Amino acid sequence: MMDAITDPSNHTVVFYTSARVGKTSIIENAIGYFIEAEPCPILVVQPTEQDAMDWSKDSLTPMFRDTPSLTDRVTEAKAKSGDNTILHKKFPGGYLKAVGANSPRGFRRVTIRALFMDEVDGYPVSAGPEGDPVELAKKRTSTVWNSITVLTSTPTVKGISRIEFEWDRSDKRHYFVPCPKCGHFQILIFGPRSQFTELAKGYLKFDEKDPSEVVYVCESCHEGIRESEKYRMIARGEWRATAPEVKGTAGFHLNELYSTFSSWGKIASDFLKAKNDREKLRTFINTSLGESFELEESYTVSNELLGARIERWDPYKGEIPEGVLVLTSAVDVQKDRLEVQVD
Repeated sequence: MMDAITDPSNHTVVFYTSARVGKTSIIENAIGYFIEAEPCPILVVQPTEQDAMDWSKDSLTPMFRDTPSLTDRVTEAKAKSGDNTILHKKFPGGYLKAVGANSPRGFRRVTIRALFMDEVDGYPVSAGPEGDPVELAKKRTSTVWNSITVLTSTPTVKGISRIEFEWDRSDKRHYFVPCPKCGHFQILIFGPRSQFTELAKGYLKFDEKDPSEVVYVCESCHEGIRESEKYRMIARGEWRATAPEVKGTAGFHLNELYSTFSSWGKIASDFLKAKNDREKLRTFINTSLGESFELEESYTVSNELLGARIERWDPYKGEIPEGVLVLTSAVDVQKDRLEVQVD
């Protein structure tokens, strides 16, 4: 996942993952690499300005302090210094700027080579009055020929999840691991609830009365793989693109089943606690499975069906058709007039 960030064939890297798999640490490692090996302007976008300040103080400052190769390059932030503050760090050959997606001024007057956008599903719909913060940030890299954009997030709701949208435009890489029984390579999924059942038929099998008794059932030999064998499987695994026709955008999906910070027994237990509560289940699917949650009442309408329902209405007659609850109006300012449309 880190190699993809410095691979010159990539202009975008997407991490569509569960929580607790280290994606923020990957961003920090990549920042350290650029400061030391390829100094350049770096922009880091967090959901809010407060998030950016907390991340800088809690993660970035200790990294600079404790990494000898970075300590001499980035001096400690000082209140009276214009070079280094909590949200702006200068170093030989470049600088790092951390901003909140809710602050439009953070995207102005900067040209960026390395752009890191963390937890993009937590961004506001618009950065103040200036539009989508993801697109505003991307514009900062448009004139740099070798720019790299990294987007990470735990997904939220299907259809509006930013990270899922970016993932769908990537080469969709999954981490395939070999079964210790038969050697068959497969991706690890929770089971029927996963959106990736077309790629994998294995599943996590557990006793609801004692979820600590859990195995992963191989999709090929159907033998149960115990947790103690997970680490050897992961060490022998490999990333494979499932949409290799897409070039330039590397997408990575990873769920909690792979995490060395969690256990299969805990995942099973978390599911049992959440399965009968819609909001808890939503949290489980987002943060443990690393997948978007599909709202039961959500639906989509095709352009053709929506267009067929358009009716002509003359607002100057002063009559509002029966059944209309809300009128909207838009004004476009032209050089010599105002164009007004009421819907």
